[in-house]
Amino acid sequence: MRLERWELPGPSQFVGRIDSDLSQGKNVVLCVPSLNPGDLLSAISSRLEKSWRWSRHVPDPDLYPLDQLEKHLGLEDEENGRGGATEVEDLTSQEGFEGLVVVVDSDEQSRTGRWCRFFSDYSEHLRHTEDPKGPRFILRLSGGQVREAPDSQVRLSIRKWEDVTREIDVRHVAEREMESRGLAPLQHRLAVEMVVRLALWDLDLAAELSRLPLKEISSPKDLLKEYAEDRGWERGEPATWFNGTRDMFLGEEQVHSAFCAIQENLSTIERRIWAAQTAVMFPYLEARLKDLVQGLDCLPDSADVSSNGNSEIVSKEEFELSDVYHELQKNGRASQSLKAIVKKLKRMRNRIAHHEPLRASELENSFSQFRHEVERN
Repeated sequence: MRLERWELPGPSQFVGRIDSDLSQGKNVVLCVPSLNPGDLLSAISSRLEKSWRWSRHVPDPDLYPLDQLEKHLGLEDEENGRGGATEVEDLTSQEGFEGLVVVVDSDEQSRTGRWCRFFSDYSEHLRHTEDPKGPRFILRLSGGQVREAPDSQVRLSIRKWEDVTREIDVRHVAEREMESRGLAPLQHRLAVEMVVRLALWDLDLAAELSRLPLKEISSPKDLLKEYAEDRGWERGEPATWFNGTRDMFLGEEQVHSAFCAIQENLSTIERRIWAAQTAVMFPYLEARLKDLVQGLDCLPDSADVSSNGNSEIVSKEEFELSDVYHELQKNGRASQSLKAIVKKLKRMRNRIAHHEPLRASELENSFSQFRHEVERN
């Protein structure tokens, strides 16, 4: 999937904001979870290559940031054994670095606190420099390092990878992966919706789920557990943004489905599957009910309907699927095929009403004979 993900609206806008920050003369601190999009820096580089020169620096934990940058930028004064930029403010006025972006890609061994202080100091000096000539910097912090991130300043932007992936992004991945599957329209919509509700913000998980048969998407516990184990998530640890198991999606903070699986929190997974199925099947079932009421000549204009021990006469326009089913059972004109179809629709409607996910066999029924049976009855 790689760089294609950065063409999606959410990730593309995130990278675009970084480009905008640099164009406004700001330095940028990227704050990402430990399991972050590994090609994020490549995506930023690709976006900036037309207007910025790109230089990547791996920190040396034994040297202070300014000493490292003197070496990295070739500012050392070898004749006198001293660096060419002895203070932060010296770096802001160095000639020849216009349009240069230095990316400091920190790791677990980096002295993150030192780099955060350098970014704050350098950005503050940029603010008070009338015609700054020094390079712009990007610092990538991941996982627990993010706790040391400096505060934003006039010349320093903090960009946190949070609430970046949108529903439209995940839906696009699912649609693209399934476009050659040849599923019936109803099954296609069900599969896409379940992928969106289960994958949440995780585009890699969305791609994996989208390659599964519909039956396995609706029962994903084993795949989700394996997915969590591959990422080193363990039962008993808390879900946090820092380790990539918690983020915002669909307007609320949610826990990664794979993390729920490894914690045996299966009720959350089932609720997400039910919500996806309901989003597709409820309007579908209501539309089929309307087709039945309007299309079947064998239905009475009204019927005596019992509910919770009470009985009342209702017109067929007010029938529920259960009412249609009971009337068809009493009607010798209705075909057995139609009765069987309506029985399945009624059962699915009942399961949805009781917050129960549909069975795999129910999901695979495309009801391709529905209209034919309605017309012949």
